[in-house]
Amino acid sequence: MSRVVEHKPAERIELEHLGMINKGVEDYESDKIKPWIGATEIYTVTEEQGQVKLTIEQDMTEEYKAHFEKAWENALLKVKELAEATPAMA
Repeated sequence: MSRVVEHKPAERIELEHLGMINKGVEDYESDKIKPWIGATEIYTVTEEQGQVKLTIEQDMTEEYKAHFEKAWENALLKVKELAEATPAMA
Protein backbone atom coordinates (compact mmCIF):
# COMPACT_ATOMS: atom_id res chain seq x y z
CA MET A 1 0.00 0.00 0.00
CA SER A 2 1.29 3.38 -0.95
CA ARG A 3 0.37 7.01 -0.86
CA VAL A 4 0.72 9.41 -3.75
CA VAL A 5 3.26 12.07 -2.82
CA GLU A 6 3.07 13.96 -6.11
CA HIS A 7 1.02 13.53 -9.27
CA LYS A 8 1.38 15.56 -12.45
CA PRO A 9 -0.77 13.76 -15.07
CA ALA A 10 1.19 12.49 -18.08
CA GLU A 11 4.44 13.77 -16.50
CA ARG A 12 5.28 12.39 -13.06
CA ILE A 13 3.99 10.33 -10.17
CA GLU A 14 5.79 9.73 -6.89
CA LEU A 15 4.68 7.01 -4.45
CA GLU A 16 5.69 6.32 -0.86
CA HIS A 17 5.21 2.79 0.42
CA LEU A 18 3.33 2.45 3.69
CA GLY A 19 2.80 -1.29 3.95
CA MET A 20 1.67 -4.42 2.10
CA ILE A 21 -1.36 -6.62 1.81
CA ASN A 22 -0.59 -10.28 2.50
CA LYS A 23 -3.38 -12.82 2.03
CA GLY A 24 -5.96 -10.05 2.35
CA VAL A 25 -4.48 -8.63 5.56
CA GLU A 26 -3.00 -5.12 5.71
CA ASP A 27 0.49 -5.09 7.22
CA TYR A 28 1.99 -1.79 8.37
CA GLU A 29 4.38 -2.92 11.10
CA SER A 30 5.70 -6.49 10.85
CA ASP A 31 9.45 -7.06 10.79
CA LYS A 32 9.11 -8.28 7.21
CA ILE A 33 7.54 -5.03 6.03
CA LYS A 34 9.57 -2.52 8.09
CA PRO A 35 12.40 -2.25 5.50
CA TRP A 36 9.80 -1.42 2.83
CA ILE A 37 8.03 1.34 4.76
CA GLY A 38 9.03 4.77 3.47
CA ALA A 39 10.58 3.44 0.25
CA THR A 40 9.70 5.52 -2.81
CA GLU A 41 9.03 5.01 -6.50
CA ILE A 42 9.08 7.87 -8.98
CA TYR A 43 7.81 7.53 -12.55
CA THR A 44 8.65 10.34 -14.98
CA VAL A 45 7.56 10.62 -18.62
CA THR A 46 9.56 12.84 -20.97
CA GLU A 47 9.98 13.23 -24.70
CA GLU A 48 13.41 13.04 -26.32
CA GLN A 49 13.86 13.39 -30.09
CA GLY A 50 10.25 12.42 -30.74
CA GLN A 51 10.44 9.35 -28.50
CA VAL A 52 8.63 8.93 -25.19
CA LYS A 53 10.94 8.01 -22.33
CA LEU A 54 9.74 6.48 -19.06
CA THR A 55 12.21 6.84 -16.19
CA ILE A 56 11.69 4.84 -13.01
CA GLU A 57 13.52 5.59 -9.78
CA GLN A 58 13.16 3.21 -6.85
CA ASP A 59 14.42 3.49 -3.32
CA MET A 60 14.68 0.01 -1.82
CA THR A 61 16.76 -2.33 0.27
CA GLU A 62 18.92 -5.05 -1.24
CA GLU A 63 16.33 -7.56 -0.03
CA TYR A 64 13.79 -6.28 -2.58
CA LYS A 65 16.23 -5.48 -5.40
CA ALA A 66 16.35 -8.99 -6.90
CA HIS A 67 12.56 -9.27 -6.79
CA PHE A 68 12.06 -6.02 -8.70
CA GLU A 69 14.77 -6.74 -11.26
CA LYS A 70 12.79 -9.84 -12.26
CA ALA A 71 9.39 -8.15 -12.05
CA TRP A 72 10.35 -5.03 -14.04
CA GLU A 73 11.23 -6.94 -17.19
CA ASN A 74 7.66 -8.25 -17.57
CA ALA A 75 6.01 -5.12 -16.21
CA LEU A 76 7.80 -2.81 -18.65
CA LEU A 77 6.87 -5.00 -21.60
CA LYS A 78 3.22 -4.61 -20.54
CA VAL A 79 3.59 -0.83 -20.12
CA LYS A 80 5.08 -0.62 -23.63
CA GLU A 81 2.24 -2.72 -25.06
CA LEU A 82 -0.40 -0.54 -23.40
CA ALA A 83 1.30 2.71 -24.35
CA GLU A 84 1.59 1.74 -27.99
CA ALA A 85 -2.06 0.63 -28.13
CA THR A 86 -3.36 3.86 -26.58
CA PRO A 87 -3.93 6.92 -28.83
CA ALA A 88 -1.67 9.87 -28.03
CA MET A 89 -3.11 12.47 -25.68
CA ALA A 90 -3.29 16.02 -27.01
